[in-house]
Amino acid sequence: MNSICDTSNGQSNLLGLAVLISIHPEHVKSIISGEKVYEYRKFLPKREISFLVLYCTAPVRKITAVVEVRGCLVGSLADIWDRTSRGSGISHSLYSDYYSGKQNASVFILGDVYQMESPMGLSDLPSQKTAPQSFCYLDDKDMEIISERKSPRPTIASSMNFIEDIRGVDQSASPGHVSH
Repeated sequence: MNSICDTSNGQSNLLGLAVLISIHPEHVKSIISGEKVYEYRKFLPKREISFLVLYCTAPVRKITAVVEVRGCLVGSLADIWDRTSRGSGISHSLYSDYYSGKQNASVFILGDVYQMESPMGLSDLPSQKTAPQSFCYLDDKDMEIISERKSPRPTIASSMNFIEDIRGVDQSASPGHVSH
């Protein structure tokens, strides 16, 4: 069973619901470069998410970017890989290892990427002191602080990303408009 959820709300503010996720440095680099436009997760938050705040794991140990969530996909391992491999930023072997023992895959479809003007520690956020194992919701105060410290313009605009194997799609071709 496949499902798609459209989390775009037509706005690009940082006061939408956000989660903090821990992510390895090589994957952060791939997201910032635009090579990786899908973020795989074993579990998706139950609430609709507008933004992922990327906590880059060791050796960096800092919040380095904020990424708009354009939607999400849930489906069989084979179907999700077929649909997202070109923008995965990872090998099929790594994908298979990550989902070992699982029947389904979950993936965030990434939009605009905003780098932090200077990476920030978790201690800069009122509600966070430790890196999440999976994810944790951020409150409005956390997002106000992050919003003040992120780049005002996207490093990678979602119109430059490719979604569903199409390069250079414009904003009107958001995942919520894709029919399957």
